[in-house]
Amino acid sequence: MMMSAPRPGSDGNRTLLADFRRVLARVKPVLVKSSLAVAAALGVAAEVVDPLGDFLKRSNFLGGSFIALVALIIFDAVSDPGAVPDNDGIYLLSEVEELRDYIKRAFESKEVRIDFSGFTMETLLMALRPALTSLGESRAKNRVLRIRAAVAYLDAPMNLPSRLVPGTDSNGSPTQSQHFEDSPVARERVRGIKEGNARWLRQLIDRAQQTNPQLRIECEIRESPVGPAFKLFVINDEIALLGLYGIGDVEVFHGEGRLRILDPYAWRPAGGGLYLLGWDRRSRSKGSRKIFEHYSEWFESLWEILDYVSPASRTPGSVSG
Repeated sequence: MMMSAPRPGSDGNRTLLADFRRVLARVKPVLVKSSLAVAAALGVAAEVVDPLGDFLKRSNFLGGSFIALVALIIFDAVSDPGAVPDNDGIYLLSEVEELRDYIKRAFESKEVRIDFSGFTMETLLMALRPALTSLGESRAKNRVLRIRAAVAYLDAPMNLPSRLVPGTDSNGSPTQSQHFEDSPVARERVRGIKEGNARWLRQLIDRAQQTNPQLRIECEIRESPVGPAFKLFVINDEIALLGLYGIGDVEVFHGEGRLRILDPYAWRPAGGGLYLLGWDRRSRSKGSRKIFEHYSEWFESLWEILDYVSPASRTPGSVSG
């Protein structure tokens, strides 16, 4: 597809204008407040200190200052009133405790919806556990909670998690490098974690409903072909939180031996000290709203597909809706 070339200098002009507005947004509040403070101080001093007042009147300073001050206030009122900070509606979370705070605030609504796409639901369970416990103890009335979780399907060959095996050179001799390959053993280990998390989540839901029969909780878990690249939360159709899974080279026990595997992890930041990055649907920034819509609509599309698409085979006892 042909793309029209941008007009020469147009991108540069927009960049300079955006930079100027950012600088102006930082400087303008200080400039206005300082000018108002100076004008007020001079006005009070002119009334209290007669020599100073007489001097200012003779030099016509007060008249000129008043005009300048009015011009400054008008400038403040008309200069780019729609300017929005670049980071408006963007959230940076560095640990799971911060995610729990977002979930806790979401549970203050009478109707709560948590959408999740991920690997084994480890992050989802860690986030929901305190809120679900408090929900059962609070005896809230007319409370509706809907949880939709799309999790990885682990009964087919996959590259993550995977087994690491020593590489060999052209003569068949071992080298320092490692090769990754599908490992039924590694998948079985992760499948056990996933199914354990699903049972724990259902137990928390059952306890909450037993403690508070007024609660109406709907929880559905569907197996997805999406691999363990990222985890996504969409909270109350207002906030989207996205985080990458880290990849670790670890050794795990298997039977009487040890197995070296590549394993995705979700319980610590994958890089840069960032656990999750979020965008708000209510942001004043069009960019933040568009990113929220992108991830929200992505999840809805996935969920609609999983409504009629499911794995061809399923291990007995595996997660299902």
